[in-house]
Amino acid sequence: MHPQSNAQTPSITDLAWAAGFIDGEGCIRLARYLQRRSRNQKAGPGYHICLLAVNRNIDALRLLQSMFGGTIRKKVVAKGYNQTWQWECWSSTAYNAMRLLRPFFVIKHPHADLVFEFQERAVRKINLGRVPLTETEVSLRDSYWRKLKTLNGRGARIP
Repeated sequence: MHPQSNAQTPSITDLAWAAGFIDGEGCIRLARYLQRRSRNQKAGPGYHICLLAVNRNIDALRLLQSMFGGTIRKKVVAKGYNQTWQWECWSSTAYNAMRLLRPFFVIKHPHADLVFEFQERAVRKINLGRVPLTETEVSLRDSYWRKLKTLNGRGARIP
């Protein structure tokens, strides 16, 4: 049974359910991509916070969407596999959802804490528009990207 959702303010039960669902079926990551800040500049790295969950049950993902926003998309699956769907939210939407969910995470709390630290230490406090990131900014952001990538690794680590 799924909890009822209130789009304005999720209940404690809704938040606990959502955190548990994301703990098991979700991912907290920093997406790294190349972006061109202007036509005359070479492309440099950009980073976005991403919160997502994948499941065969689209209704569970719709519940997440009703609580936090974001989008749901159909995943491409190989022949013979069941259809799956992906709910995802980005940037401030993802950050705000994680702030609400953090007290309830059991498995993903280190991931969320790293995202909060990234937001506090690595994101510019003033919007400089299309000014490229400095080497120091890129290095710091990339260190958070690598840490989250390690946390999100699959399977047992082999020394």
